[in-house]
Amino acid sequence: MVTHPDEAISYHQLLQVLAEGKKIYIAPNTLVVKIYRLRRILEDTGVHRWLETIPGFGYRFCPPKHVARLVEQSAQ
Repeated sequence: MVTHPDEAISYHQLLQVLAEGKKIYIAPNTLVVKIYRLRRILEDTGVHRWLETIPGFGYRFCPPKHVARLVEQSAQ
C-alpha cells in the first residue's frame, strides 16, 4: 500500500500478500484486526488517518501529497 499511494487495495489482494509463499489460511477478520492495531500504533503521530477503509472492498493509503512524492521517489 505504501508503494502505491492513493490506490485502493482489496481485502483479497492484501490477504494474498500476507500468505505469499506460505501454505496457511488467513481469516479475513485477521486483516481487519491487523489494520486496527496498526492504526492504534500510529495514532499519536496522526498517520493513522492516512489509512482509509473502503467498506466492502479494502483499504487505501492516502498520505499528504508531499509524503506521496517522497514515497514514489524512494521506490524508484
